[in-house]
Amino acid sequence: MHTTILPKYPTHPGTLIKDELTEMENITQKELASQLGVTASFLSEVINGKRSINASLAIGLEKFFGIPAEYWLRFQSQYDLDLLRLSPPDQKVQFRYKKELAI
Repeated sequence: MHTTILPKYPTHPGTLIKDELTEMENITQKELASQLGVTASFLSEVINGKRSINASLAIGLEKFFGIPAEYWLRFQSQYDLDLLRLSPPDQKVQFRYKKELAI
């Protein structure tokens, strides 16, 4: 039997973007959004856990931070799984997936 260890609260991958930006100190969120080819509001929503990281964004983050795209996608998948596993069985959790952005 496989036992799944669940966190008390799921961690959205946007928190890592925020942490990386805080560490860098020489770039703003708006500048990062420009580098990634997304709007500042879109990046803000990702950082605040309101949007998911898709493959296009993962590639952009890989180019900028040097953290592999696969890591970003696994982080997002783990967050989605944790969110579903921690939600009450009678509660539906819906995910919004937007059209991928070209980066």
